[in-house]
Amino acid sequence: MSEYTSSRRNDEAFEEKSTVFMFNPKDLLRIVFKWWIVILVVGLCVGIISFFYGRISYAPTYKAQATMIVSTSNSPQQSYSNLYAARNLTNSYQIVLKSTVLMEEIAKDLQLDISASTLKNYISISSLSGTEIMRVSVVTPNANLSVQIANSFVKLSQKVIDEKLGVGYIFSLDPATHASMSSIRQNATKKGLTGFGVGALLCAVILIAIELLRDTIKTSDDIAEKLHMRTFGVVPVYKKRMQINGKEIIPLIDSPSAEFAFIEAYKNIRARIETNHARTGKKRIVVSSAVEKEGKTTVSVNIAMSLVQAGKKVILIDADLRKPSVNTKLGLRPHRELGLRAILEGTSTLQESIIHDEIHKLDVILCGRTSQSPSELLASDAMTQMLEELDQMYDYIIIDSPPSSFLTDAVLLSRLCDLTLLIVKHDYLPREIIRRTIDEYLDAGTKIDGVILNSVGYSTSGLGYYRYGSNYYGSYRKRKYYSKYYSKYND
Repeated sequence: MSEYTSSRRNDEAFEEKSTVFMFNPKDLLRIVFKWWIVILVVGLCVGIISFFYGRISYAPTYKAQATMIVSTSNSPQQSYSNLYAARNLTNSYQIVLKSTVLMEEIAKDLQLDISASTLKNYISISSLSGTEIMRVSVVTPNANLSVQIANSFVKLSQKVIDEKLGVGYIFSLDPATHASMSSIRQNATKKGLTGFGVGALLCAVILIAIELLRDTIKTSDDIAEKLHMRTFGVVPVYKKRMQINGKEIIPLIDSPSAEFAFIEAYKNIRARIETNHARTGKKRIVVSSAVEKEGKTTVSVNIAMSLVQAGKKVILIDADLRKPSVNTKLGLRPHRELGLRAILEGTSTLQESIIHDEIHKLDVILCGRTSQSPSELLASDAMTQMLEELDQMYDYIIIDSPPSSFLTDAVLLSRLCDLTLLIVKHDYLPREIIRRTIDEYLDAGTKIDGVILNSVGYSTSGLGYYRYGSNYYGSYRKRKYYSKYYSKYND
């Protein structure tokens, strides 16, 4: 096994403990934004259940209120300076008057068989902001009891203040005369709002925990730390989507709706490819992924188009002989008797199978007929000979290969090519599946030269500063472009 593989596996035990629980605080907002619909729905469901539970379980309570005024003298009438001092006393009084001493005095005064802690739960004290006025509210299941406790509280407050503080006086300003019954609607609404908040919060916490504990690749740092691979590029998620004739428009860099950051990401990848070519002469590039749905074909097409925009002569080969998709990405109609399989089987010449896409100014070899056992064809001398001929005709050869995790096709193609790029979709696959894919290349005597992180959110990719140009290309003649783009495909 190579030095790379052995060193990686020596550090694996440490990584399992360290990297799984390390995250950027911005990830919390990303996760909440990603799952906001789920969080909202769960919160609403819990809130609705809590609302109806509040109506069913409603038990009326009665609230009585009494008002007191604090004074620094034995008279309610005070000078301006005394008023300021009295206002400072109200904060201390609120703490003293909620003490167990006063609660026991109230229970003794009213001859109640109620504990001091229960009385504390019945009583709440507040002060009117910027004044020396205090208000006591008592909520109990009995109207008369609420009134009695409120008035007893006011009556005995001075006694406790004298015993515990010995400073100031309390006078009754507005005694409790009646108790108001709580509303069933208010009770249900309060429980519903509480249920919504608790449900949404718990859902968010659970989703955040699940997301953070999922050992996936989320950033370019993860590629280096978890995979020990080089980041070849980071492609942001393509946000603008359209449908023409029921078909979703796939993200291409030459479409009028292409976002600035999306285009710039492929320019950066193109620059790396050109640097490699200038230094080493590498021109055959195979693009693969561990599994399906990671965007390898879209990346292959856009890399080829980006090189064409730089004035290079490029050919794109659809080497996925089991499930080809380049034709749908480019809107081309495949011919069963032409294509890569026909070339390798000798039933078609290379020139007959090359299609020139006028819209994208790109030469393409489609798959043609599919095959259930393409490995022999891709490893044949005919494949080697075809690539050697193409080397003389083109500046770059881009090969879209099948997924690598369960098939050997991509590994076989990697042996024939100069540069192997692995597409990893952001936050999609567990790390171990990607690692196993990398090891398969190493075991076969080849290697992956770089990883492209695909479909990354702006905040995670670090491409947020490109937002200013996200509408750089505008939507100029968008419909006309797409109608032309799919005209051949829809015939």
